[in-house]
Amino acid sequence: MNIFITVHKATNLLAKDRNVFGKRTSSDPYIKVFYKGEAIGKTPTKKKTLNPSWEHILQHSLGDYDEKTILAATTPACLKRPNHPSLLLVVFDHDIASKDDVLGQITIPISFKGVEKQWFTLQSGEPKTKYFCPNTQGKVLVSIQIASTKLPPAPTEGSSSSNPFAAVARSFENESDDESIELGFKKKRQKVISSNPFVNVKGDEDSVDGSVDGGQGSGCGGNNNDGPLSAEIDVAITLHKAINLLAKDRNMMGKHTTSDPYVKVFYNGDSIGKTFFKKKTLAPVWNQTLEHVIDEDEAGLIRNGQDAYSLTRPNHPSFLLVLYDHDNGTADDILGQVTIPIAYKGSEREWYKLETGEPKSKYYCKKTSGEIQVSVKITSDPLSHTVKVHDAKKKISESAFDDESSDDESLDFGKKKRHSDDAPKATIVLHQAANLLALDCNIVGKHTTSDPYVVVFYKGEKVGKTPVRKKTLNPEWNSGFEQVVSEEEAELIKKGQDAYSMKQSGHPSFLLVLFDHDNGSSDDVLGVVTVPISYKGIENQWYTLERGRPNSKYHCKKTQGEIQVSIQFAPGVFGDESDDDNPFADSDSDGSDDEDDEKAICFSEG
Repeated sequence: MNIFITVHKATNLLAKDRNVFGKRTSSDPYIKVFYKGEAIGKTPTKKKTLNPSWEHILQHSLGDYDEKTILAATTPACLKRPNHPSLLLVVFDHDIASKDDVLGQITIPISFKGVEKQWFTLQSGEPKTKYFCPNTQGKVLVSIQIASTKLPPAPTEGSSSSNPFAAVARSFENESDDESIELGFKKKRQKVISSNPFVNVKGDEDSVDGSVDGGQGSGCGGNNNDGPLSAEIDVAITLHKAINLLAKDRNMMGKHTTSDPYVKVFYNGDSIGKTFFKKKTLAPVWNQTLEHVIDEDEAGLIRNGQDAYSLTRPNHPSFLLVLYDHDNGTADDILGQVTIPIAYKGSEREWYKLETGEPKSKYYCKKTSGEIQVSVKITSDPLSHTVKVHDAKKKISESAFDDESSDDESLDFGKKKRHSDDAPKATIVLHQAANLLALDCNIVGKHTTSDPYVVVFYKGEKVGKTPVRKKTLNPEWNSGFEQVVSEEEAELIKKGQDAYSMKQSGHPSFLLVLFDHDNGSSDDVLGVVTVPISYKGIENQWYTLERGRPNSKYHCKKTQGEIQVSIQFAPGVFGDESDDDNPFADSDSDGSDDEDDEKAICFSEG
């Protein structure tokens, strides 16, 4: 589909240029046309006039999705939708020695019927936007014509048409040598649109859908409830886990060290369910699924809006995820939020960074941290041959829950490696350290501080590392890392639950090495500690740093300080044998089993 924009003229524009007496009397106006934020052309500059005449034509090609949206917009209400394709025309005053001034702007939604020489009043635009103009005046005369090879043939000679651009469109069927048409539109043939793009489309292989017959409905997504955009779809969203969350609960010393996080999911402002809350952790694992039915109008937007640009449009159907810290006796604290657009192809175990939200909004929080892992799946679509109702849950369990964990770095950095979701795994959280060794000198040569970070190893392989904390001996990280263990190692963890067994050399454990980051030289080792993986988990436990074995790679001659660590073990294949021994197992008596939880389809973490 091609669109032709004719900028005819403007009148009574704002005067920005001064005369010899310093009075603003004129401007050098030109217009730049934008589509989806990209400039698609501009008119020539007209010198010293407030009533310029251009009669300038611009041409631009539209994508398939925008073409369908335009053809489906059969009512004025559809044209007013925020995601409807539109043109932005910005009027500038050309200046030689300074930046061009904005004189005003207009937004014109694209209708398949086009626009016949219509005057548009210039607007100031939104404050703080790029093309905002506080004082504006004047009008612009514009015509718009649509031509597409996917539309029905032009009316025969002598037939009537309600399209005022029929004659203009027919002129484009012939070879054109008009030098005023930009962007290389020469020697192209186009078919003229008819007054109703849905007439006689059925059965045409080049039609918009190939299944729409006559009749123009009132909706923006199709002509009747049986049309290709009308059927409802079912969507499943799975909340897998989160990492590096904000600590809101205080320890006995009054310091924020942990939270009791859960997630509530909203669609169009309504809650569709929530997860259980996980006690005393900044790296919770839920693996809970909620299902929701999307109505027919929004289902059409999901089917058609499969490109990256469409998913970012304000009115594209999306889930709002709000993370809370559960509190007894007071209102739950908000830990952050994220908006996830619903893609028709779905998404598998994508990591999303938490955001604070808009100030003064209901779920705004001043400070947030961490990420959440989510899968979204279309589980039922009557119009699709690939998604069926009867195998929806099978598709979820086989594809949406395939686990992806960190490859080499922390989960913070999003590197992924596939493994089975029922594989045993251990999650370690590095909370903070205290009283570390000072290795960096001040201006008088005295050791006063360090730039500490931690590298986590498992069986000699690097699992990940925390960020560097500048100039502190008491750093805070709250960074989480996940490590998959073999079934043999999981068996050792399960059997070795006493203190003696965990101290044995063969017991699975993490090696933590603390470094002082240096620029221009190798990083110094501040100390090491070995933390055995406990089947029952470890919560906010302090470990004293050690020097390491002499002649070993991470040995340091002197060390001091402590590090606070939590470990959560998900037994996987052993999860159904001893849930009572694992303090991280779900409990239906945690106070969160309200009416929202009835909508959740909960899948075992093991």
